[in-house]
Amino acid sequence: MALKETRIVKYELENPAFADVEFTESSKNYRILPKAVQFAMGQKAVLQSAREAAAFRIEADKADGADLCQATRTGSIYFIKDGKKYIAVDDHPDPNQNIVISRVQEGYNANRVSPFSELFVPLNDEQLNELLNRAEKADRIHQFPSKCLELALEDVNGSSEFGKNSIARSLLGDMVEPYATFLRGRKCKTGYVFLLDPNYVEAQTKGQTAIVRPAGLGGGSYIDIGSFGTGNQFGNGGGVRGVRGAREWPEVPEDKRTYKLVFQDNETFEVHRVRSAV
Repeated sequence: MALKETRIVKYELENPAFADVEFTESSKNYRILPKAVQFAMGQKAVLQSAREAAAFRIEADKADGADLCQATRTGSIYFIKDGKKYIAVDDHPDPNQNIVISRVQEGYNANRVSPFSELFVPLNDEQLNELLNRAEKADRIHQFPSKCLELALEDVNGSSEFGKNSIARSLLGDMVEPYATFLRGRKCKTGYVFLLDPNYVEAQTKGQTAIVRPAGLGGGSYIDIGSFGTGNQFGNGGGVRGVRGAREWPEVPEDKRTYKLVFQDNETFEVHRVRSAV
């Protein structure tokens, strides 16, 4: 019997904003989101955010699946307050606080049914309210006017419509303008941010709950509406090939472990608290 070598491949970026982040290699096959979270955890990493996925894509130059649709831990939370439709964005790397990671199996169970259903979270939910408070302080809650933002990538005096858009900025952070530059280099003229239809959000939530969706970084010039069951919003089945971990998983003493994530197939991963993004 021959020995089988196992290893975890890690990448570092030249961008100094990511000096404290190591990226794992991409998955070799397509994965639904619970399996994407498992893949990252199995490499002692947390699933990448949309910001981290964009930074990796820029530097990777098509290597290691960087141009494929990317699964992320970035959450898009849709809700209604005082009759107005809002989207909140959060990508906290702590699995205890990240609503996409901590409820990934719950979201998958909801999304995989036919007809398609949402992950609904009551507006009085403690984790959701902590997320919304965090997002409000970071200016990551916005009214959204339509289900698709078409934003020009053209550089006008050092910035673009895409880079100045508040929702795109909340999703990609400080990588939004570098990503616009990257897309222009790929001969793209327009960046797209796909959102849920405001009327759909109103009809589904009735002002009582929020809809949680993971954001995906598309393979083209778009930021997608992800789901827990598929790579995008369009039905069930399939998955995302671009699965990558980011941020090293620190060793945590057993008595300090605060959360355990149990997947439907009974595979269990202990989830540790990790440092916040710098």
